[in-house]
Amino acid sequence: MRQDYPAARVVMGSGVPFVQLPCNGVVSELRTTIPELQYWLLDKKPLANYLARNTMAYGVSLGADQMWSKVIWDVTPIAWFLNDDNRLLRTRISNVRLPSPDGQYEDPIDIPMCYVYGLFRDRIFRDLFNKIL
Repeated sequence: MRQDYPAARVVMGSGVPFVQLPCNGVVSELRTTIPELQYWLLDKKPLANYLARNTMAYGVSLGADQMWSKVIWDVTPIAWFLNDDNRLLRTRISNVRLPSPDGQYEDPIDIPMCYVYGLFRDRIFRDLFNKIL
């Protein structure tokens, strides 16, 4: 939202139903590592192998001597669609708080939205890996 907060204000203030998935502190917790990918996905099935190898190659490109984990950003919105009974994500309905230029939020306005405030990292990866395998 910081890159285009005026657009975020338009969407959030429009009354159109939407889900807010905060990057920092929520989606950023959905991380995996090379050892985890090797154990769960590598050399299991073609799709699993492809995904593991591409993600591991990214980690290696950062330098073999570094500690590494990778946020898998795109999985969290899919987890929301699969989130029956909040088993994958913690959500609540709350009133919209429009973003301001300084990165803060204004007081709530009377428009509901779905807000994701936490995730169950292991459950999401277990679900994902089971579907891939």
